[in-house]
Amino acid sequence: PKANARSSKHLSIPPPFSAASAHHNSGPPSPTVESTKRANRASYVESAQREHGRHARPGSSYVVSVPAQVREVMRRRVQILRGDWAAQVVQFGTFVFQAVIIGTIFLTLDEATSAYFSRGGVLFFAVLFGALSAMAEIPALFAQRPIVHRQSRAAMYHPFVEGLALTLVDVPISVITMLVFGVIIYFLVGLQESAGQFLCVLSVVFAVLYYN
Repeated sequence: PKANARSSKHLSIPPPFSAASAHHNSGPPSPTVESTKRANRASYVESAQREHGRHARPGSSYVVSVPAQVREVMRRRVQILRGDWAAQVVQFGTFVFQAVIIGTIFLTLDEATSAYFSRGGVLFFAVLFGALSAMAEIPALFAQRPIVHRQSRAAMYHPFVEGLALTLVDVPISVITMLVFGVIIYFLVGLQESAGQFLCVLSVVFAVLYYN
Protein backbone atom coordinates (compact mmCIF):
# COMPACT_ATOMS: atom_id res chain seq x y z
CA PRO A 1 0.00 0.00 0.00
CA LYS A 2 2.83 2.42 0.75
CA ALA A 3 4.37 1.69 -2.63
CA ASN A 4 1.04 2.29 -4.36
CA ALA A 5 0.53 5.59 -2.56
CA ARG A 6 4.09 6.66 -3.39
CA SER A 7 3.58 5.81 -7.08
CA SER A 8 0.21 7.59 -7.25
CA LYS A 9 1.93 10.84 -6.29
CA HIS A 10 3.98 10.68 -9.45
CA LEU A 11 0.91 10.07 -11.71
CA SER A 12 -0.07 13.15 -13.76
CA ILE A 13 -3.80 13.81 -14.36
CA PRO A 14 -4.45 15.33 -17.82
CA PRO A 15 -6.29 18.67 -17.87
CA PRO A 16 -9.97 18.59 -18.87
CA PHE A 17 -10.65 18.91 -22.59
CA SER A 18 -12.49 21.99 -23.76
CA ALA A 19 -13.54 23.36 -27.14
CA ALA A 20 -11.65 26.59 -26.49
CA SER A 21 -8.39 24.75 -25.90
CA ALA A 22 -8.96 22.63 -29.00
CA HIS A 23 -9.57 25.75 -31.03
CA HIS A 24 -6.48 27.37 -29.54
CA ASN A 25 -4.40 24.37 -30.36
CA SER A 26 -5.76 24.02 -33.87
CA GLY A 27 -4.35 27.39 -34.85
CA PRO A 28 -5.35 29.56 -37.82
CA PRO A 29 -6.61 27.85 -41.03
CA SER A 30 -4.01 26.96 -43.53
CA PRO A 31 -3.53 29.05 -46.69
CA THR A 32 -4.66 26.08 -48.79
CA VAL A 33 -8.12 26.06 -47.15
CA GLU A 34 -8.54 29.82 -47.58
CA SER A 35 -7.56 29.68 -51.23
CA THR A 36 -10.01 26.82 -51.80
CA LYS A 37 -12.83 28.83 -50.23
CA ARG A 38 -12.02 31.87 -52.35
CA ALA A 39 -11.91 29.75 -55.49
CA ASN A 40 -15.29 28.17 -54.69
CA ARG A 41 -16.81 31.57 -53.99
CA ALA A 42 -15.48 32.98 -57.24
CA SER A 43 -16.74 29.99 -59.25
CA TYR A 44 -20.20 30.32 -57.66
CA VAL A 45 -20.42 34.02 -58.52
CA GLU A 46 -19.26 33.32 -62.05
CA SER A 47 -21.84 30.54 -62.53
CA ALA A 48 -24.62 32.76 -61.14
CA GLN A 49 -23.70 35.56 -63.53
CA ARG A 50 -23.54 33.09 -66.41
CA GLU A 51 -27.06 31.84 -65.67
CA HIS A 52 -28.54 35.35 -65.98
CA GLY A 53 -30.56 35.98 -69.10
CA ARG A 54 -29.39 38.33 -71.80
CA HIS A 55 -31.99 40.99 -70.95
CA ALA A 56 -31.89 40.54 -67.16
CA ARG A 57 -30.20 43.12 -64.98
CA PRO A 58 -26.77 41.94 -63.76
CA GLY A 59 -27.47 42.95 -60.16
CA SER A 60 -30.95 41.42 -60.05
CA SER A 61 -31.66 38.30 -58.03
CA TYR A 62 -33.94 37.04 -60.81
CA VAL A 63 -32.31 34.94 -63.48
CA VAL A 64 -34.51 36.03 -66.40
CA SER A 65 -36.13 39.31 -67.34
CA VAL A 66 -39.72 40.30 -66.57
CA PRO A 67 -41.09 39.52 -70.08
CA ALA A 68 -39.54 36.06 -69.90
CA GLN A 69 -41.11 35.54 -66.47
CA VAL A 70 -44.53 36.57 -67.83
CA ARG A 71 -44.15 34.18 -70.76
CA GLU A 72 -43.27 31.23 -68.55
CA VAL A 73 -46.03 31.91 -66.01
CA MET A 74 -48.54 32.28 -68.85
CA ARG A 75 -47.41 28.94 -70.24
CA ARG A 76 -47.93 27.37 -66.81
CA ARG A 77 -51.41 28.93 -66.58
CA VAL A 78 -52.36 27.50 -69.97
CA GLN A 79 -51.20 24.06 -68.86
CA ILE A 80 -53.30 24.38 -65.68
CA LEU A 81 -56.38 25.30 -67.73
CA ARG A 82 -55.78 22.36 -70.06
CA GLY A 83 -55.61 20.04 -67.10
CA ASP A 84 -58.83 21.49 -65.62
CA TRP A 85 -60.80 22.04 -68.85
CA ALA A 86 -63.97 20.56 -67.33
CA ALA A 87 -64.25 23.52 -64.91
CA GLN A 88 -63.98 25.96 -67.81
CA VAL A 89 -66.70 24.13 -69.73
CA VAL A 90 -68.96 24.13 -66.66
CA GLN A 91 -68.43 27.87 -66.15
CA PHE A 92 -69.18 28.63 -69.79
CA GLY A 93 -72.30 26.44 -69.65
CA THR A 94 -73.44 28.22 -66.47
CA PHE A 95 -73.28 31.62 -68.18
CA VAL A 96 -75.17 30.32 -71.22
CA PHE A 97 -77.80 28.64 -69.03
CA GLN A 98 -78.41 31.76 -66.95
CA ALA A 99 -78.65 33.91 -70.08
CA VAL A 100 -81.23 31.57 -71.62
CA ILE A 101 -83.28 31.45 -68.38
CA ILE A 102 -83.41 35.23 -67.91
CA GLY A 103 -83.91 35.83 -71.64
CA THR A 104 -86.90 33.50 -71.80
CA ILE A 105 -88.42 34.96 -68.63
CA PHE A 106 -88.32 38.49 -70.08
CA LEU A 107 -88.80 37.40 -73.69
CA THR A 108 -89.46 40.31 -76.11
CA LEU A 109 -90.52 42.96 -73.62
CA ASP A 110 -92.88 45.68 -74.71
CA GLU A 111 -91.49 49.03 -75.78
CA ALA A 112 -93.92 50.85 -73.52
CA THR A 113 -92.93 52.62 -70.34
CA SER A 114 -94.47 49.82 -68.28
CA ALA A 115 -91.56 47.53 -69.27
CA TYR A 116 -88.81 49.93 -68.22
CA PHE A 117 -88.57 48.40 -64.76
CA SER A 118 -88.16 44.91 -66.26
CA ARG A 119 -85.47 46.14 -68.65
CA GLY A 120 -83.58 47.66 -65.76
CA GLY A 121 -83.88 44.39 -63.86
CA VAL A 122 -82.40 42.47 -66.79
CA LEU A 123 -79.45 44.84 -67.03
CA PHE A 124 -78.94 44.70 -63.27
CA PHE A 125 -78.93 40.90 -63.35
CA ALA A 126 -76.37 40.87 -66.17
CA VAL A 127 -74.02 43.09 -64.17
CA LEU A 128 -74.67 41.30 -60.87
CA PHE A 129 -74.10 37.82 -62.29
CA GLY A 130 -70.71 38.82 -63.70
CA ALA A 131 -69.71 40.37 -60.38
CA LEU A 132 -70.75 37.29 -58.38
CA SER A 133 -68.87 35.03 -60.78
CA ALA A 134 -65.72 37.11 -60.28
CA MET A 135 -66.11 37.00 -56.49
CA ALA A 136 -66.39 33.20 -56.59
CA GLU A 137 -62.76 33.03 -57.77
CA ILE A 138 -61.40 34.87 -54.72
CA PRO A 139 -60.92 31.70 -52.57
CA ALA A 140 -58.87 30.09 -55.35
CA LEU A 141 -56.64 33.18 -55.52
CA PHE A 142 -56.09 33.14 -51.75
CA ALA A 143 -55.26 29.43 -51.91
CA GLN A 144 -52.43 30.24 -54.36
CA ARG A 145 -50.87 32.90 -52.13
CA PRO A 146 -48.52 30.52 -50.25
CA ILE A 147 -47.26 29.11 -53.56
CA VAL A 148 -46.67 32.56 -55.03
CA HIS A 149 -44.95 33.74 -51.85
CA ARG A 150 -42.66 30.71 -51.72
CA GLN A 151 -41.72 30.97 -55.41
CA SER A 152 -41.14 34.73 -55.19
CA ARG A 153 -38.82 34.21 -52.18
CA ALA A 154 -36.93 31.67 -54.29
CA ALA A 155 -36.46 34.44 -56.91
CA MET A 156 -38.38 32.51 -59.56
CA TYR A 157 -40.52 35.50 -60.61
CA HIS A 158 -41.87 38.81 -59.36
CA PRO A 159 -45.14 38.57 -57.40
CA PHE A 160 -46.98 40.89 -59.80
CA VAL A 161 -46.06 38.62 -62.73
CA GLU A 162 -48.51 36.01 -61.43
CA GLY A 163 -51.45 38.42 -61.56
CA LEU A 164 -50.41 39.84 -64.92
CA ALA A 165 -50.05 36.40 -66.50
CA LEU A 166 -53.40 35.22 -65.11
CA THR A 167 -55.10 38.32 -66.50
CA LEU A 168 -53.57 37.94 -69.95
CA VAL A 169 -54.57 34.28 -70.16
CA ASP A 170 -58.06 34.67 -68.71
CA VAL A 171 -59.07 37.77 -70.70
CA PRO A 172 -59.72 35.93 -74.03
CA ILE A 173 -61.77 33.27 -72.23
CA SER A 174 -63.77 35.90 -70.37
CA VAL A 175 -64.34 37.93 -73.55
CA ILE A 176 -65.79 34.92 -75.38
CA THR A 177 -67.92 33.92 -72.38
CA MET A 178 -69.32 37.41 -71.80
CA LEU A 179 -69.89 37.95 -75.52
CA VAL A 180 -72.05 34.82 -75.76
CA PHE A 181 -73.81 35.72 -72.51
CA GLY A 182 -74.50 39.28 -73.66
CA VAL A 183 -75.74 38.29 -77.13
CA ILE A 184 -78.20 35.73 -75.74
CA ILE A 185 -79.64 37.86 -72.96
CA TYR A 186 -79.66 41.12 -74.94
CA PHE A 187 -81.50 39.94 -78.02
CA LEU A 188 -83.88 37.51 -76.26
CA VAL A 189 -85.14 40.31 -74.03
CA GLY A 190 -85.44 42.62 -77.01
CA LEU A 191 -83.38 45.58 -75.85
CA GLN A 192 -82.54 48.37 -78.27
CA GLU A 193 -80.95 46.75 -81.29
CA SER A 194 -78.11 49.17 -81.95
CA ALA A 195 -74.43 48.39 -82.00
CA GLY A 196 -73.49 51.31 -79.76
CA GLN A 197 -75.84 50.44 -76.91
CA PHE A 198 -75.08 46.73 -77.16
CA LEU A 199 -71.36 47.42 -76.87
CA CYS A 200 -72.04 49.82 -74.00
CA VAL A 201 -73.89 47.12 -72.02
CA LEU A 202 -71.25 44.54 -72.86
CA SER A 203 -68.39 46.82 -71.81
CA VAL A 204 -70.09 47.64 -68.49
CA VAL A 205 -70.62 43.94 -67.72
CA PHE A 206 -67.03 43.15 -68.67
CA ALA A 207 -65.67 46.06 -66.61
CA VAL A 208 -67.59 44.98 -63.52
CA LEU A 209 -66.37 41.41 -64.05
CA TYR A 210 -62.72 42.51 -63.92
CA TYR A 211 -63.10 45.37 -61.47
CA ASN A 212 -63.85 42.85 -58.74
